[in-house]
Amino acid sequence: MERSPNPGSPPGNSLEGQLESFSLLPHKTEEENEETAQTATPGVSDILSVRGETSENTPMGTSGQSKKGIVDMLYNNRPKELETRPRYIDAHPEARLVLQAFFSAVLAEEPEDVYAFARQYFSQRVKVPKEELLRPLVICGPSGVGKGTLMNMLFEEFGGYFGFSVSHTTRAPRPGEVEGVHYNFTSRDAMKAAIEEGRFLEFARVHTNLYGTSLEAVRQVQRAGKVCVLDIDVQGVIKVKETDVNPHYVFIAPPSVEHLEARLRGRGTESAKDIETRLGAARAEIEYGLAKGNFEHVVVNDTLEKAYADLKTTLVGFYSHLAAKTA
Repeated sequence: MERSPNPGSPPGNSLEGQLESFSLLPHKTEEENEETAQTATPGVSDILSVRGETSENTPMGTSGQSKKGIVDMLYNNRPKELETRPRYIDAHPEARLVLQAFFSAVLAEEPEDVYAFARQYFSQRVKVPKEELLRPLVICGPSGVGKGTLMNMLFEEFGGYFGFSVSHTTRAPRPGEVEGVHYNFTSRDAMKAAIEEGRFLEFARVHTNLYGTSLEAVRQVQRAGKVCVLDIDVQGVIKVKETDVNPHYVFIAPPSVEHLEARLRGRGTESAKDIETRLGAARAEIEYGLAKGNFEHVVVNDTLEKAYADLKTTLVGFYSHLAAKTA
């Protein structure tokens, strides 16, 4: 399906226009294009330009040199076949994922020599036998239990050993969000088709949008030699258990529901109604998390230091190569 050119800009002149002509961007319906135009969603050219609004968690610098290198490399060295064979790209969505992963890596590292970085990056993407891939790690826990803090501590100590998969979503990017870094942004039709084809480990509908974790996103982290961390809720855990991904499962639990309630109220970030909603969901999650056989290990977050020590010991037991780092 042909895509309409962006309003006010000649087709093919912008980087987004070039990538769209190669069918490297997710296809969207005319209705979604109109919605995107009304909300002024940033395009690829906006993403690669120097942004004044960036996420605190996105390591983007102020120099546009490496970003310009990516643009030049894609534009000047693009295979001519891509201009005449968009159906091939449509039939092989992994091509988009590879390019998105490369964009993410460049934006994260900001190398001075993009060509050298590209040679090293793609030379490392060898086919790794499935049995040699590190098992993913599922970390689950109710809202307010301190799961995010524990994972931040884990990444600070073992940053090179773990990696997050990049989730897919059908919502439009928000200011500062980067394609392939914060989310893989796609159309509703494309994501529904991928779900029906069994290419998603888990997914959920949030309001009018879909969110989910694709198998390919997990494999990208595994092929890099890292443990892929899946931060998902109980519903996601249940869906992952229906696949052959075979992760390790860890549940983060509060000492009690009363302790969790005190923590939620102490944050002062939610209304009383929102807290009651969260507590209702938390009770069901805790019941599932503590049920025998649902998780390999339960970390009780009474004090942060003890909880992290327990988590680290558990993960060293799961992944023996972490022992060298702790030593």
